[in-house]
Amino acid sequence: MGIIVAIFSLLSINYQAFTQSNLSSNYIIAMNLSLTFCIAVMLGMVLFLVNGWGKKWFSIFYILILLALGVVVFMFCMIPHSPA
Repeated sequence: MGIIVAIFSLLSINYQAFTQSNLSSNYIIAMNLSLTFCIAVMLGMVLFLVNGWGKKWFSIFYILILLALGVVVFMFCMIPHSPA
């Protein structure tokens, strides 16, 4: 169910963004990465709610993925966005 919601939100937000006239590739990448970060946080929290923090390797892997994704999102959001 979460995957369906994630795909639908990516498609609808990208459609709304593409109808604007001033877009750059950096803006589109930053928008998609930030949406991916939000989806990863929400789905991960659901997994932790259901499974708990008992699986140590999954917890470490999840936190590392979130940190890496957060750094990449921050880097792309700091790049000035000029119209294409």
